[in-house]
Amino acid sequence: MSLNRYDPAEQQERNAARRSANLKALATATLRPVSAGSYSGGLSGIAIEKEDASQSGAYMRAAKSLGYCMRCGVQVAPLTGLLDFCHADLGKGQGWKTDSRRGWPGCRDCHEEVGRKLSKPVRRAVEYLLGVMTRAAVLAAGLWPKNLPEWSE
Repeated sequence: MSLNRYDPAEQQERNAARRSANLKALATATLRPVSAGSYSGGLSGIAIEKEDASQSGAYMRAAKSLGYCMRCGVQVAPLTGLLDFCHADLGKGQGWKTDSRRGWPGCRDCHEEVGRKLSKPVRRAVEYLLGVMTRAAVLAAGLWPKNLPEWSE
């Protein structure tokens, strides 16, 4: 690839070669036990049980319909797309969503600040409190989805 110009065909070839190498590595990899708390850099024999997370679109919509950021309190008109549903990071792995009942409605600024600028311990504490406040607000507004079990602390 030249330094001055992006070549999509060349990038596609590199991506295909990388995918092929990854598939070959996965096909020949064997599971091996590793000690708790360590990472072998590959597949391990440790099974990490995934939280029985409930992803409720109805709950996420209910939380966003409150119409304000749970962190800063800014009012956001519903359906503008300017209010995000923020999933809490409570030690989940990449690509794993925690239970939606732990999440909170947030403006774009707060979502980014909590997600990227706070340290993990502070982020987890803040998101825990925001989740508690959101659940209470959704219940108080009578918006809790009928088929979704209430959260127990």
